[in-house]
Amino acid sequence: MNKSQKVTLCVVLLIVLLIAWGLFPLFFKWLMIGIGSKETALKDFGTFGDIYGSLNTLFTSATLIIVMYSAYLQRQANKDARDAMERQLQQAREDTEEQLKQAREATEQQILNAQQLAHIQLEHARQYSMDQLALARATHEAQIKESKDAIFTNKFYSHLNYKNAKLNSIFLTKKIKIYQVILLKNKFL
Repeated sequence: MNKSQKVTLCVVLLIVLLIAWGLFPLFFKWLMIGIGSKETALKDFGTFGDIYGSLNTLFTSATLIIVMYSAYLQRQANKDARDAMERQLQQAREDTEEQLKQAREATEQQILNAQQLAHIQLEHARQYSMDQLALARATHEAQIKESKDAIFTNKFYSHLNYKNAKLNSIFLTKKIKIYQVILLKNKFL
């Protein structure tokens, strides 16, 4: 029997019991009349009141038993509730520990990823700096070479101009002398 069937059976038994309790005086009245008592003689019904009173004691005892059974069921329900709460608390503890473990692992993984990313960025920055330094050195060396070439070219052409000027002055001096010789020669001729 399931719980709803038990409740239905208890309600039906209670109704039958209440009906029997209500009909109990009529049953004894019929019984008393059946054994020869007169219906009008009220003193014959004194024992009937005693019987009915003992029935009240029986119902009071039944009520007390029901209250005791109800207290027992309440105690059992409280125990079951405590057990269920204890299981839920234990489950919550386990879930919390698992979540903390997962959070710890995730945090450690994030830290590791951040360290790896920082290392990669540092390597890229170092490589970029090295490339910039190499470019600066190459540019510096090219500028030095260009400056040396410019200085050499400047000195070279300056020297050539100087030599050219000297040569021209020598030719000019010789031309003048040759011209003078030619003039003198023409004069004497």
